[in-house]
Amino acid sequence: LVMPPRRPRFPLKCPNIMRNLMILVMMGMIYFEYVIVLSAETEINGADAIPPAASQHVANSGVKQHLTSADVTEQPDKTVNSPKNKGVSMGIHGPLRHLTSDLCVHPEGGGTNVKEGNRILLFTGCYREDRIKYVWTNNKEIKHVLSKKCIVPDPKRNLVLSSDCSESRFELSTSGEIKYVPTGECMHVNGGSRNPRAGTGLVLHKGCGEERNTFHLITSMPVNLGKYIKVGRRVSAENRPKKVALSILITKEPSKGNGFIDSAAMLVQSVKNAKSKYNIELVAILSKDVKVCRYALERIGFRVLEKELPLTPEEIRNPTIAQEIVKDGCCGIWELLKLHAWKLTEYDRVLQLDTDILFHRNFDELFEYDTTLVWTHGALGGSERLNGGFLVVRPNPTHFDEMVEIIKSGDFQPGKGWRGKCCWVYGGRTIQGILPYYYLFEQMEYQQEVERCKYNNMVEIDRCKTWLYENVTSNHFTVCQKPFHCRSTRNDLCQQFTDAWWARSDEVERALGLEPRGRCRSGYAGIDWSKVPSDKVLYKL
Repeated sequence: LVMPPRRPRFPLKCPNIMRNLMILVMMGMIYFEYVIVLSAETEINGADAIPPAASQHVANSGVKQHLTSADVTEQPDKTVNSPKNKGVSMGIHGPLRHLTSDLCVHPEGGGTNVKEGNRILLFTGCYREDRIKYVWTNNKEIKHVLSKKCIVPDPKRNLVLSSDCSESRFELSTSGEIKYVPTGECMHVNGGSRNPRAGTGLVLHKGCGEERNTFHLITSMPVNLGKYIKVGRRVSAENRPKKVALSILITKEPSKGNGFIDSAAMLVQSVKNAKSKYNIELVAILSKDVKVCRYALERIGFRVLEKELPLTPEEIRNPTIAQEIVKDGCCGIWELLKLHAWKLTEYDRVLQLDTDILFHRNFDELFEYDTTLVWTHGALGGSERLNGGFLVVRPNPTHFDEMVEIIKSGDFQPGKGWRGKCCWVYGGRTIQGILPYYYLFEQMEYQQEVERCKYNNMVEIDRCKTWLYENVTSNHFTVCQKPFHCRSTRNDLCQQFTDAWWARSDEVERALGLEPRGRCRSGYAGIDWSKVPSDKVLYKL
């Protein structure tokens, strides 16, 4: 049970405890998270099921713990003992989520008009929808709630929905697997990917115990629903970074009063408030065309670095890619200026961020992974393999040179991406393609994923919408509209992020001796940086 940080508007005088709880539930004051993780070692029993918990999940000894809260989402593998479950769950139902991809099991066609033999597929959308709920019956059937059809294998071992439930016999257990009783085969993602694309089917296949084929059942609205992420080494205390930087990129001159530079100030103020134990220097990487805003950047506390492109379009050996890269993504080829973070060798770590990010609490642990790149998944429900707006880099000129050479090769294949492997996405020819290709396919041991809902929350996927504000370290204003766009939001978490941004705005103006502007009284009124005295600096070491 998790109580949000607010009180009921009227006293609860009724002595009946159950009635009080029902009133609180109707008011939306109590949230439940009841995540049941299934596999081939132990069956779930309704009477012996793990009790509701918002911050922990118990697994059998020797089985990887499934982590579901902000406190423990990114811990290394741990195991604890739990009582052995006896038998099959009775009436437990909810969406079934694939653990490593964040996709959920959907009936082919959407689930509202399921036909005989429709396949079950992994797709986006996991919560608040009856059409994707399943129930485990006393007879070990997995039954789609709306259609009453059961999951069964067809002759080709594809998993489909059928009104004949006699062949639906599955054992469900705690480490995440789903075993088909008649053959001993387990439910697999077709193709075997850890991060399959939306629309990928499920099949029966030999071999159980693989993390990429783990699932869990969410039986009610969760809180702070996390993803299992295998965490690599952290640096020892004596080897912690000595010198770190926060870097932003500006590729073209922002228009006056549009909020871009103001947002950089709010980002910096949020860094101040996070009270890092590191002395974080501020760096702004600029193209040669950015001139006017340099005064404002200096008043915020940035050291301005003017940089040239790591390569020109003329150096790309594929004429088609050379032409397409110029306009790809948000910033075209100019976004490749971010690669200069890999050459800032005067720093031990560089936190390369978009200016529309805001911190809400301390983030020091990001600097303490013993790896070259710390990253999160991107927007669009996972179709972006990596978000280029949130990167923690350990500078490495060799990696810089190798990525530049890959881009020069121009081997970006239609529908597939770099070298036919990754990543055919928005901005894929530049940062949001070259980084995931290089670190997820070429240099896998030099990268570490972190929880996107905790560190780069965009409120764009179902799972991230379940997080409480007090558990989010930083957010990225994408789906949650940028505060300086002055648009209303109906999402509570977005509203809390927006309120925090405006609170930082008030602090910035006070620190610089400016009059408060107020919130969007008649559109956005940008900070007049020309009125900030030259001896005023928002952020000083």
